[in-house]
Amino acid sequence: NPAKPTNKETFPVDTRLNINTASARQIADALPGVGLKTARDIKDLQTSMSGEKFTRLEQLKTIKRIDWDEIISENLIRVE
Repeated sequence: NPAKPTNKETFPVDTRLNINTASARQIADALPGVGLKTARDIKDLQTSMSGEKFTRLEQLKTIKRIDWDEIISENLIRVE
């Protein structure tokens, strides 16, 4: 029976979606107001970036159909 970790040893799981590694389907499923077409646009934008990845959440704001401020404030996504 494994020992129960103490509180100081437990870390919250990072539940934010990593936009860089998620598929378009995962993005559409995870983010409110984002459909598959918009999710594909996000991935297309990503592949046009240097290194084919987002480095800042603000880069997503070039896709206008989404309330990024809400998604970012609700801590739903990450790009690292």
